[in-house]
Amino acid sequence: MSKLSVAIQTLMRTLLQDNERVLHRSWLSYVIFFEVVLIAVGGVFLNLLFNEEDGLFSLGWLLFVLCDAIKVCLEYTRTRVVITNKRILARHGAFFIKETDTPLTEIRSYYISQSYIGQWFNYGLITINTNAGEYHAIATIYKPYELEQAIKNATRE
Repeated sequence: MSKLSVAIQTLMRTLLQDNERVLHRSWLSYVIFFEVVLIAVGGVFLNLLFNEEDGLFSLGWLLFVLCDAIKVCLEYTRTRVVITNKRILARHGAFFIKETDTPLTEIRSYYISQSYIGQWFNYGLITINTNAGEYHAIATIYKPYELEQAIKNATRE
């Protein structure tokens, strides 16, 4: 077991209440890394198209791609959704982290949506509506229908 997974498990144990157990864990899909690849390839294409000889365009684009790569890596490593037998814990974001702690009894509805490409790569958007009128949405969740099933099973308990 890696040090990172031990650290995550230790963190989750400190967040759990008495008689609470983890039923399901979700994270972001690796598809978010395609954003960095597309931006890098677009920059190379534009550089070749306009044939910049001074290299300023290339340096600026490289810095932009580097900043985007950092943002995407932070978002990927910091986003987790955990379903327990009592609540849903969600933590998501890159620079500004939003944490959600919603008891299962407060969930009014939840909705999973997948685009056509999302079906290919098995990712989607989950939106959770609470009785208080709040909603929480997390995009590019990996295996969203497994998450939906875990919520259904948890609310039945």
